[in-house]
Amino acid sequence: MFHRLIGVFVVLLVSATSWSAPCASDQPDRLVPHADGPAMFREETVHARKYIPAQKMADRGFDHLVGMWNAVTAYPCDRGRPAVIEFRRFEVVRLDPSSGKLVPELTLTFDGTSSFGGGGQWKRLPEWFISGQPERQPTVASMKGGVFRVDLKSIPENILHMWTDRIKAVPGHVYGVRMEVRITGDARLQPAMDFWRGASSDGTGWSPDCVKPTLDKGVAPNNCEAFLGDWHGDTKGEFITVVSPRSLLGSAL
Repeated sequence: MFHRLIGVFVVLLVSATSWSAPCASDQPDRLVPHADGPAMFREETVHARKYIPAQKMADRGFDHLVGMWNAVTAYPCDRGRPAVIEFRRFEVVRLDPSSGKLVPELTLTFDGTSSFGGGGQWKRLPEWFISGQPERQPTVASMKGGVFRVDLKSIPENILHMWTDRIKAVPGHVYGVRMEVRITGDARLQPAMDFWRGASSDGTGWSPDCVKPTLDKGVAPNNCEAFLGDWHGDTKGEFITVVSPRSLLGSAL
């Protein structure tokens, strides 16, 4: 399920086919997407602030991290509106304790030399992520002219979840993500970050507290959510800069 996205974009052509039922015409606009389940967070959540400083995670074996994001449509059905997200830049950043500024630790520019490290689609119904992956995962992403573009209109019943390659976490430092992004129509975007055990451990599923066995596979977790950010919607045709989590990195804006 994990794609290598550099040099293999033959698997990421945009699909124009949607197989879901249309929404009722009177569905109201909403920024936070419709979803259920314990893996769906409606607003910024820094998990018990356990990852501050990063040494706390390193002591538990989680010594690497990835920047990531979740993308869905406002509803799990087609409202007949566009639902597009365009990334012009994506960075994993570290808050420098001496200068108070954000220092890029990993930068993606989508110019043919850098892109996301992996990704896939998960079911949105009946429960976010925990319901597993759909049998059919239409390809909805493309990269051209320095822009990574995803069109969610054909997959309203799916979550698109993508992440960067792993980097080593510096103990005692706070991390987050910064992106230049344009969001159109019914698309909704949530930045996030995970800690990982080592540079190459396999994914074993999701554990709410990073200690108990994972809900989907029942084994010890190899990754742990650092945070999930606020949801972002239509940017009125403009590229904007998003920094997350705001509660920890807001002083550097």
